[in-house]
Amino acid sequence: MSSIEIHFSGEMVTNHRIPLRALALTLDHIQKAVNRSYLDITRSTTIIFFL
Repeated sequence: MSSIEIHFSGEMVTNHRIPLRALALTLDHIQKAVNRSYLDITRSTTIIFFL
């Protein structure tokens, strides 16, 4: 099983809290990355080179 960990740091974090907008945008970006990875894996016709 895979997992995704999110760690926020810096000025935007106050008392272990972040703005809801920051969380929403982060989750949206993660969802897009997961969707893209799934499509790449299931529909890939490219050759993967190992270095």
